[in-house]
Amino acid sequence: MEDLKNSTHCLWTDLSFTDVESLVECQTVLEFRSKMAPILSAAEYEPSNKRLLIELDLFHYLIRFAKSKDFSFQQISTLFSIVRIVHRKAISTPCDNFKETIEEFYSLLLHHSANRPPYSIGVFSADQVKLITDYVLGTYFKHFKFYKYVYTKRVQLNITVQYPGMPEPLKPETEVAQEEVTVSEDDNNKDKVSDGSIEVIDEAVSKDEATISDKEQELSKIIKSQLDEQLAQLKTSVNEQLTIHDQKVSEKLQSMESTSGKSKTKKH
Repeated sequence: MEDLKNSTHCLWTDLSFTDVESLVECQTVLEFRSKMAPILSAAEYEPSNKRLLIELDLFHYLIRFAKSKDFSFQQISTLFSIVRIVHRKAISTPCDNFKETIEEFYSLLLHHSANRPPYSIGVFSADQVKLITDYVLGTYFKHFKFYKYVYTKRVQLNITVQYPGMPEPLKPETEVAQEEVTVSEDDNNKDKVSDGSIEVIDEAVSKDEATISDKEQELSKIIKSQLDEQLAQLKTSVNEQLTIHDQKVSEKLQSMESTSGKSKTKKH
């Protein structure tokens, strides 16, 4: 087990006596959120911040639980810090760390359940430890995967498929036009283009459009041939599996018929 001497002391770490007194007196959820947001290092509560909203509600119900069990202010402050450390541990990695997180919770709770300085401090009684364990296991750890999903950053993977014989990617039309034509930067003629330049642009664009159309058709044929081949292989595989299944069914029926015929012969 982890050396308790090196565990974190959570008494008055995040919530002062004044903070606890203010939070306990909150009459509505919105009032609690507005007071808790600055404590969580959030400038101010914003309903659009879903992650912050979930974290605020987590601690709102935690303090309501502690208040309903007549916990003292120092016990509420300690319980808040314990759950906050556990929550940070849970969302510190996108990987599954359920075992490590629950071990962290038990270690912190044990560290604050017996008065044995400097190894532990007696904040909670044995009955309170049981109440806290039942509550946290039945709420936070019951929805552990939900918290992991919400607080895990999404990673977007872009995949480019290169088929055999596929032509090189084409440049956008805007880049082609920029390469073919250079616009004069003269302040007096910046908005004027000669008729000869316009004809050159039209010819270049028409050639590029024809080239793109041909290459798109070629690419479409390559992809279609690849898909047709894969579909043919899949169809063959399915037909083979159906044939094998039909053979097994036929053999089973023949076996049942032969068994039934033998039983009828014995009766006669």
